[in-house]
This record gives sequence, C-alpha cells and structure tokens, in this order.
Amino acid sequence: MVGRFHKKYIERTYNDVCNVWENVKKKDAKSKITKTERTLVHELLPCRISFGDFVRPAGDEVTSNLTLSVVLFLSPDIEIKAGSEFEVERNVFTKDDKTLPRVIKLKNSAPPYIYPTHQEITCSILEDYA
Repeated sequence: MVGRFHKKYIERTYNDVCNVWENVKKKDAKSKITKTERTLVHELLPCRISFGDFVRPAGDEVTSNLTLSVVLFLSPDIEIKAGSEFEVERNVFTKDDKTLPRVIKLKNSAPPYIYPTHQEITCSILEDYA
C-alpha cells in the first residue's frame, strides 16, 4: 500500500521521456545466420535523469579520464536489460522562457536497482555523443 502511494508521487517528478534500445539476436530465415540488431523495445517512457559528480574510473589517477555519473529513474514495471541504450529527451528552458528539446544518449552496463516505487539505472554517456 505504501509503495503504490509513493510510486505515484515519485512518477510525478518524471519530466523527461526516453526510448530504450536493446541488442536483440535475430535469425535470418534465408541464410540461417543469427545477427545482433539494435532494436527499439520501449518508446516515450516517462523518466528522470540525475547527474552526479565526476567519477574517476579505476586505474592510474593521473592518466584516467573523468566520467560523469548519471542515474536514470524509471517505473519498476518496465523491464530493462543490462547493456541497453537510452535516448532521453529533456526540455531545457532558454533565457526567454522557451523550451528547447535536447537529446541525451546513454548506455548502461549493469542490471538496474529495482525498488517497489522505482528503478535506478546507472548509466554513462555514449562516447559518440560526449
């Protein structure tokens, strides 16, 4: 009961939307070869992004690059697999109070942390986007 109450209010904070892409294995009927294809599995899901501190990956502190810590919040009802990619659309307000949509491309490498009210997906910004 408490979970449903809190879930409803947490989902009210989702001011972004995202598309979820997964690598799906598909077998070609003619050649019988199985290929991995990037496939859209969820579209326009309400979500929220939280940007954290810069994190230094394990390794030499002097030569390692800093990466931005990003957490994506979604409903726990959506199944997200490790290795999924996300295109998050966020509306950014300009000086004259107009909204400007921005797309942020993310990738996760681990399964999400699932709670009764939400799920948290630790992500990194895709290299080709950074």
